[in-house]
Amino acid sequence: MLRRVWNHIGEAVRELYESCLHQGYHPTCFRVAEVVMIPKPGKRDLSTPRGWRPISLLACLGKGLERLIVRRLAWAAISQIVIHSQHAGALPKRSALDLALALIHDAETALALGGDQAG
Repeated sequence: MLRRVWNHIGEAVRELYESCLHQGYHPTCFRVAEVVMIPKPGKRDLSTPRGWRPISLLACLGKGLERLIVRRLAWAAISQIVIHSQHAGALPKRSALDLALALIHDAETALALGGDQAG
């Protein structure tokens, strides 16, 4: 639905996000979730709580603001060297595969240098 009206509201949303970031404010309406119960796959007995899974539905505009905040925090953490340069968790353009490849590279290098080097 947002795609259909974005041409009309996009600029206002951008201004809202900029204002929130400038003031350090996260609107309450973006933090309120509606909890909905959905049946767990493969569970036949829906008469008990074990047959259901709760999910929280949040406002789409709030998710956009949260993504923006996460990206800015990640950039600040990397640029200010708050986290190690090889840290991959929850950072853009980094994944568990990157860590696995780095581990393989380090293991192959250690083996090539003499085999039994730990650390």
